[in-house]
Amino acid sequence: MTPNHIPCEADRHDASGVRLPEGVRALVFDVGETLVDESRMWTEHAQHAGVTPFTLMGVIGALIERGEDHRSAWPMLRVEPPSTHLAITTADLYPDALDCLRAARSAGFIVGIAGNQPRGVANTLEGLGVVADFVASSADWGVAKPSPQFFEKVISAAQLSPHEIMYVGDRLDNDIIPAHGANLRTALVRRGPWGYLHATRPQSKVADLHLDSLSELTTAITGDALDLYTANTFTTTSNASPSRPGWADEAIAVVDADPEWQSQGERLRHTVEVLLAPWLTARIEHVGSTAVPDLPAKPIIDLQAAVAELDEADSMAAVLGPHDWHYVAPLLDQRPWRRLFVKVVGGRRIAHLHVMTAGTPRCHQQIAFRDALRADSTLTADYAALKHVLAQRHSDDREAYSAAKGSFIQAVLSPETH
Repeated sequence: MTPNHIPCEADRHDASGVRLPEGVRALVFDVGETLVDESRMWTEHAQHAGVTPFTLMGVIGALIERGEDHRSAWPMLRVEPPSTHLAITTADLYPDALDCLRAARSAGFIVGIAGNQPRGVANTLEGLGVVADFVASSADWGVAKPSPQFFEKVISAAQLSPHEIMYVGDRLDNDIIPAHGANLRTALVRRGPWGYLHATRPQSKVADLHLDSLSELTTAITGDALDLYTANTFTTTSNASPSRPGWADEAIAVVDADPEWQSQGERLRHTVEVLLAPWLTARIEHVGSTAVPDLPAKPIIDLQAAVAELDEADSMAAVLGPHDWHYVAPLLDQRPWRRLFVKVVGGRRIAHLHVMTAGTPRCHQQIAFRDALRADSTLTADYAALKHVLAQRHSDDREAYSAAKGSFIQAVLSPETH
C-alpha cells in the first residue's frame, strides 16, 4: 500500500439483495414521485377540476395504462389545465428522500437532482435541506424529458461517463427508458401512479434496479460493505489502526482573513512545485478562499496542480507522502477529474492539493473564480456573507457546505463557462 494512501471500499451493497451496479459513481434523482410526494398537488388539481381526488386519479391512471399523456385529463374533465405549479414544501418530501441523499453524499457519490420542473426548484429544495452537487430543471436547461438532450445535460453536469451515472425515477417513459437509451444505469422506484403501473410492464426489465422506496437504495449504499468502508477507509499508513482520524471530520470553521495566508500559500506552492516538477505542465496555483485577500475562509490552503496524466498519482503520492501529504483514493474522493491530497500537521488538515489535467474545465474554473473575487470587492463581500451563513448551517458536514456554495460559484462563472 502506498504510504499515506487513504483507500476506499468499492463494493457497496446490502445484505437483502439490492446491489448497486459496479462502477456507479453518481446518483441523479428525478423530483416528482421520486423525492417528492405529489399527493397534495393532485388533490389541489382535483379541486381545480371540480372533482374528487379519487375521480381525477382514476382518470390519470386510465390514461397511464393506455399509454396516453396524463394532461389529456383536463379536456376530458372539461376544464382548463392548472395555470400554476405548486411550490414544494417540507411536508411534500418523501420521508426517505433526505436520508438517501445524505447517505449517498457521505459515501462519496456525486449526487444530482434533475427533473421536469420550473425555474427556481434548486432554491426551493435547498431551503428544504436538500443538498446535492447539482440541481437542475427542464426550465433551466431548455429541454425536458424524455428528450435525449435532457440526459446529455445530466451527463455533462455529472462530469462522468454515462455508465458511471445512475438515474433514479418513477416512470418508464420519462425516466428509465430514455436514460437507458443514453447508456445511463437506471433505478425504477415503485411509487406514485406511474411507478406502480409501469413496474408491471415488460419494458421495466431494462432498469438495473427496482426499488419499493429510496430506503432500499440507502441500505444498498450504507450496508455491510459500507460498514467496512467506515472502519477502514481512513487508514493513513500501512501500520496505523483502522480508525477514522480526527482531521477527516473537522467541523467547518470560517475565520477572518489572515494576511499570512498569502505567504503560507506561496511557501507551500513553491515546495510542492519542486516535488512535482517531473509531472507539472504549468505552475502550481494558490486557489480557493485563502488566495483572495480580505476574504474570510476555512484556514486551509488550496493548491492546484496541472499535469499531463492522472494515472501518475501513485508516483506523486510516493514523493508527497514523506512531506505529510495524504493521498485520498479516487473511489473515496468521487471526483474523477482530479486526484486529491490532504496535508496534515499535528492531526489537523492545513492544505489541499487538487491535481488535474490541464484541459479539465474545473482547472480553469477554480482560477477564474479566484480572479473574479480578487477583482471585485463587492463580490468578495457577498461571498463572505454566504460562507458565514453556510458554515453555521453545515458546521458538521463539509460536503454539504461545499455543495451549498455551488449556485453562487456557478453564477460568477457563468460568463466564463457559457
